[in-house]
Formats: sequence, structure tokens, C-alpha cells
Amino acid sequence: MAVALDASTPAFSGTIPGANYSAKFTSGPGTETSASFTPPDASLVAFLVMSTTGQVFASLGLTAADSASTSYTLSPASQVSSSGIGSAAIFTHYYASSPGAVTVTATLAAGETAGSGTSLDIAVLVFTGAASSQAGAGNAALIMPSSATAQEISLTTTTAGSQVAVCGANFSGGSGFTSPDAQTTTYGSGADSGGAGTAFGYSSAATVTPGATTFGWTQAGADKATLVALEILPVAASSGSGLMTAVFP
Repeated sequence: MAVALDASTPAFSGTIPGANYSAKFTSGPGTETSASFTPPDASLVAFLVMSTTGQVFASLGLTAADSASTSYTLSPASQVSSSGIGSAAIFTHYYASSPGAVTVTATLAAGETAGSGTSLDIAVLVFTGAASSQAGAGNAALIMPSSATAQEISLTTTTAGSQVAVCGANFSGGSGFTSPDAQTTTYGSGADSGGAGTAFGYSSAATVTPGATTFGWTQAGADKATLVALEILPVAASSGSGLMTAVFP
């Protein structure tokens, strides 16, 4: 069974999520909350969080939970940036049964809010066909300290039928993310008035042959960037036919 983006994924919005494209909070803790959505039974939610201000997310400084007080798990693809580029992280939670309508909130600890202002931009992706355990999923994180127009990250997928969630934040040398590469479908993107941008996406098709694959975007102007990517593993295919053969003497 292949992993697929579910129709319950809330539509991207330039205000929710993404309210901080034009506004930043200057005292903490800072929060950003998604639109309401209803994940179905046996679904996995990937919650993508980014800051365009270059604020560094220290250990345990960023958390996520839904409106039913269910904590989300920070994936190995979390990325702590160097100052002045941007920060990105991916959280996940598997819902064995639907929780009904929920929102998800990212919270940045008070001590990590920059006095000059910090942004949090978020996205919710709901996947069906995902395994309840994501142990062993491929993940990748990349800081691009030098400016470039191609802002892409290589992730080595491990399992046929998997999907990949990817997000990136860039600084202010360009004009935000624009064109996705062939392997990437854009869920949403935007840029603030200073040119700093964020983009959220997922793989254009489920994995056929596992291996190194590039995901990301290009933009008109060169920029520095932070990108993360996380493989979403599918439910394992059942082995054998399940039939037993009787042997008589």
C-alpha cells in the first residue's frame, strides 16, 4: 500500500498557516496554530514548522501538540540553523483512530524569541497508507550557507510506496521559493516583505525504487537556505498468502 496525501489536509493559507509572513512576535513564548482539520482513522500527520528570521531552535525549545493535548514527535529531520539563515523542523503523529476536528500548534519557548522579532510559519500534511511506526525512515537536513538559486536537498528513501515531506526557509537575498523541481509538489509557499521565504511540499509520486532523490525548489535570486526532508513509510505489505497446507501421512 502506497502512502498518499489525504483530502483532509487543510488548504494552504497565507494567513493561517503563515500569519508571520508579515508579522513577528517579539516576546515569548510564541505560538502559531493551524486551521482545523479532521484526520481519518489510520493516518499520519506531518507538521512542518519554519522560521524565516534565522532564529536558532535550541534543544526542546520548539514543541507541537494538537488541540486535544496530544503531543507530536520531533522527527530526526529537525534542523537547527546558523543565525541569519532560517530554521526548520518536522513533527509527526500517527492517529490510529480519528480524533475528530483538531488544530495543531507550534510553540517556541520564551527564551528563544528574538527581541528583534521571530516568525513561525507552519503547514499540515495528512497522509494515509502510512505505517504506525516510522522507525528507519529516511531523513535529511541541509544548511546552505552560500547563496544559490537551486535550493534542494537529497534524501535517500528506504521503502517502495513511501512519500516524502519537505520544507525550506531562506533568508533575504532572493524573492522566496518559486519553482518546484520534478520530484516535488508544492503545498504552499510565500515570502515576506524583506524577501525571506518559506516553502512546504511533498514528493510528486510515491517511491518506486528506493534511493537518493533530490527535493526542493529554485528561485529567481540567489539566497541562503535551510531545508529538511522526511520519508513517510507505508504500511508493510503482508507476506505470503496466509493459506496453510495440510500434510497427511
